[in-house]
Amino acid sequence: MSELNIEGKISAIFKSEEGESKAGKKWCKQGFLIDTGASYNPEVYLSCFGLDKCDKLNEHNIGDTVVVSFNVQSREFNGKYYTNLDAWKFDKNMVSTNEIGKEEESQDSIPF
Repeated sequence: MSELNIEGKISAIFKSEEGESKAGKKWCKQGFLIDTGASYNPEVYLSCFGLDKCDKLNEHNIGDTVVVSFNVQSREFNGKYYTNLDAWKFDKNMVSTNEIGKEEESQDSIPF
């Protein structure tokens, strides 16, 4: 599967869940919402698992425009399937792809 990305503004960052595995390693899981600006179903819930990924998420603030790389993971439990969008990379997006297209259009319309 190719790399999956989603672009939008962080609209909520939820409280992290922390614990310790049977092996004694600390873990962290934290969810957040991305507002893609789409007409229908604009908000997407993603989560990150692992101390390093939670730290990367917490480098950002609500309202930041980001590009998030994620994996899709589904699991079966008691005959029902549950799907997670697991974020693993966060990039601040300074210029969105829509703005790049507008800049190229404006350069093409210059009369010289």
